Amino acid sequence: MRMKKIIFANLLILLSILACQSILAPSKDSPSPMEVYLGLRNIWFTTKPEDLGITFESESKVPYAIVMDMGINGDTATIVSSITGDESMYTSTGGGIIGGIDHENVRKA
Repeated sequence: MRMKKIIFANLLILLSILACQSILAPSKDSPSPMEVYLGLRNIWFTTKPEDLGITFESESKVPYAIVMDMGINGDTATIVSSITGDESMYTSTGGGIIGGIDHENVRKA
């Protein structure tokens, strides 16, 4: 289970690096900040609980992650939180905070 969390965190970090490269040194082939944002956000809608090492009873209604979008001055901020203790915030303008799981106070919140 820990290995799956590490792989998932590394994927998020990789996408973050791509976002930073897009902002700092844009090229014709670089994804736009919106594309990176949508890619990060989409991870949460396509990742299955078992991909994160989470097991539930077959008929469980317990959510394993929550995604909340907020409109801010015509842009969007997305806050995500999972049962594994990982939390992140992405913005459609290219910024964000990824990997709250490394901070004990975030995991306990």
